[in-house]
This record gives sequence, C-alpha cells and structure tokens, in this order.
Amino acid sequence: MAQQRQPAEREVTCVKKHPQQDRHKGITHLGGKGWQMTRWQVTAAINSGGETFYTRVGGKRATIQVTDDRDNPYLRAVVDGQWTDDLLALPECVGEVAPRPTVSARGRSTP
Repeated sequence: MAQQRQPAEREVTCVKKHPQQDRHKGITHLGGKGWQMTRWQVTAAINSGGETFYTRVGGKRATIQVTDDRDNPYLRAVVDGQWTDDLLALPECVGEVAPRPTVSARGRSTP
C-alpha cells in the first residue's frame, strides 16, 4: 500500500498589498522565513493539495484557504471555521526573495 505524502506546511508571516476596493483581493504576495510567493502561486499550491499555508495571530493558528470567487479567487485565513482578517493584519513583506524554482514537465527545475 502506497503512503500518502503530507502536504508541506508554510507559515505566512508577511504580505504585500496593492490597494483595491476589496482589501482581501489587494494581497499580491505572501511570505515567510526565506520564501515569498505570489497570491496565484499560493492559490495553485493550495488547490493542488501540495502545500498548506497558515499564520498565527493571538496564539491561534489560522489556515489560509482559497475563496470560492470563480472570477477572481483570493486568500483568507480561517480560524474555527470562521473567515478572519488575519492576513490583512500581518506586516508588509520587506525586500525581494528569489522566485521559487518551478519543475518543468520533464522534471527539471527552472529558475
């Protein structure tokens, strides 16, 4: 029987935002210790089941989930089954982090 791999977990400690009418859709990047990804990369990672993202606010773990907005999905934190503004409360990410390598169809990493 094959073992199922557990999704990798990343703690989100900062965000980058671009002002918009809907504050949640204004989040453009999420980051943590040694990594930074675009909102679309995080959305794809969550939807594929390959990675789990979370943050801690006030001692509580909040899981990052993708909303059901088909036209423009965005990310929000969920604690005890309730949507929160925990992502918006995080500090702004500073500096640039090199993009995460992606794996091509042939299994090779590309920058």
